Amino acid sequence: MDLEEKLQKGFKEHEKEHSKYLEWLEMTREKNDEYFEVIRELMPIFFDYSKKCSHKKTILALIAFQTHLSTLKNAIIDLSEDNNIYSMKALYRIYLEHWLKGTYIWTRYTKEKNDDVGIEYNRLGRIGEELKYGNSIKQVSAILDAETKNLDVWDTLCKYDEKLTKLSKKDITDNIKKFEYKSIAKYIVDNKAPGADWVSIIIPEYSELSSFVHGGPGASDQYSSTLYNKQFEEYEGMIRFAFNTCRTFAYSVFVLMLKDLDNKEKEQILPLLFKLQDKNGMIS
Repeated sequence: MDLEEKLQKGFKEHEKEHSKYLEWLEMTREKNDEYFEVIRELMPIFFDYSKKCSHKKTILALIAFQTHLSTLKNAIIDLSEDNNIYSMKALYRIYLEHWLKGTYIWTRYTKEKNDDVGIEYNRLGRIGEELKYGNSIKQVSAILDAETKNLDVWDTLCKYDEKLTKLSKKDITDNIKKFEYKSIAKYIVDNKAPGADWVSIIIPEYSELSSFVHGGPGASDQYSSTLYNKQFEEYEGMIRFAFNTCRTFAYSVFVLMLKDLDNKEKEQILPLLFKLQDKNGMIS
């Protein structure tokens, strides 16, 4: 078999796999549409609940993660149809981080049964982002030899938020580390949280996919090895994990309402929760 024949055979096999994948994707989209309809019916009930619940910060953080996971999952599906492998893998890495963080917040909340984790997430998360931003300005200033190169980021933040002056910088930075992915992964495993068995697979994959986010050379290597090789197999793997974990996470968040609803409200949402819990709605 000469080179041209090999190329033609390879192209035909690729087209066959592509056609098979599109059939699978159509089935996936149908299940995704069913999922969306359930969420659409649940959201107004959940928003009413969030106004009167006792742990607003955590509940709103969880519904935000549910929404973000769903948005990322939809984008991953769309990118696969466009054969945009690079963007798909970069977005999948972002999805994994969101899922880890959302699972951490849910697990702590169900164990502690108070609003602490939601308050910490909002408070410490914002301080952490502001510290990073301040440090980036300081680094740029050092490069440009600007006046702000000697900026004390913590002291500057304290001037804008007097509450910070009552806190220890070390305590703040130590607590911020709770929300870093390594600490989160350990917490999920130690507490046997939902998805704890997946962490040993996710963390190496999370690290490998970082190249796609940060523009590392490993991304080009992975891109080349995936293209026209195990392309559609990888598409299915990423979409399957994103869809199933997103659906499971949604159920785990919405089911939190049950204990505070009256019988009439429970009758309204139970059929919807059963739909989310139905294994037939998952992607195999």
